[in-house]
Amino acid sequence: MTPLPRGGMGSAWVLRDVERQLSPRIVAERPGYEGIGAAPFYYAVENLRERGDAVYSLFSTTEDPIEQAVWSRWDRDGLIARCGFGFRLDGHACDESIWNRLPTSAYVDDVLRRDHHTRTLLDNVAFHLVWRAQALEERGDLDGAVAALRTVDRCLPDDPRALARLFDLARRHGRTADADAAAAELLRRFPGDERVRALLDAAGAGTSP
Repeated sequence: MTPLPRGGMGSAWVLRDVERQLSPRIVAERPGYEGIGAAPFYYAVENLRERGDAVYSLFSTTEDPIEQAVWSRWDRDGLIARCGFGFRLDGHACDESIWNRLPTSAYVDDVLRRDHHTRTLLDNVAFHLVWRAQALEERGDLDGAVAALRTVDRCLPDDPRALARLFDLARRHGRTADADAAAAELLRRFPGDERVRALLDAAGAGTSP
């Protein structure tokens, strides 16, 4: 499953990063999309489909009549499956396995983080994974819950909430090493965050690293 930021693919620096991660062949021009501002997005979707890859994107509608005609055609052909906050573009119904295959690591790059649409995608992935971590904890899969929260932290490294959840989970389940590591990391990365300090103080862990 490949996430593509449709709006961002009108920018040269995003295209360069997509080429670096997916290969120049993925954004190679195709006929039929002349006059579309974000044409490389449509090239990439078609090229990825030919390669057998599914695509996930946040956007469906547009004021551009040419783009809207493409989306309408794809919808009629059964290509678009609404999935979470976005769309899965391969004709298969959305299911939870999309989130297991979504390569979020490709979109944690500091350069791509400047793109608003990519940040929105990461926010949505993180939202899902937080709930997934809670479900895994309830089923007793603590390793899975920790891994999910670590992925959230990788997606949104400027937000302390995933690490705070990880600290709380580890502390409640007696995983002292994980709790101590999360506390130290919170203090190192967010030394001035009052929420972090209050959480750690309440747990008796609010000391300097």
